[in-house]
Amino acid sequence: GLAAIVSRLSALFSEIGEPFHLVGHSFGGAVALKVAQMMPHMVRSLVVIEPAAFHLLTSDSSDRAHLHDLIGVADGMRADRTKGDTD
Repeated sequence: GLAAIVSRLSALFSEIGEPFHLVGHSFGGAVALKVAQMMPHMVRSLVVIEPAAFHLLTSDSSDRAHLHDLIGVADGMRADRTKGDTD
C-alpha cells in the first residue's frame, strides 16, 4: 500500500536532510499525502493535483456520506455507459 511506498522512499527523503516542497499528481498525489502524514517534519509544503485519495473519506462518518455520494455518481455513470451513453 501507500505506507510501503513511502517506506521505500524514506531513505531518499533522509538523504535530502531538510524539509522539502512536495508535489504529486493523481496516484502521486495520494503518495504525497501519505508522505505528509507519515513524515510531516520533512514536508515544507504540499501540493496535490487530482489525488487518487478517496480512501481518506472513510475516516469519519460525515466524510463517509460524501464517499457514498461519489460511489452513487460512479454507479450512475457505469449504468449510463452500459446503456450506450458515452458522454
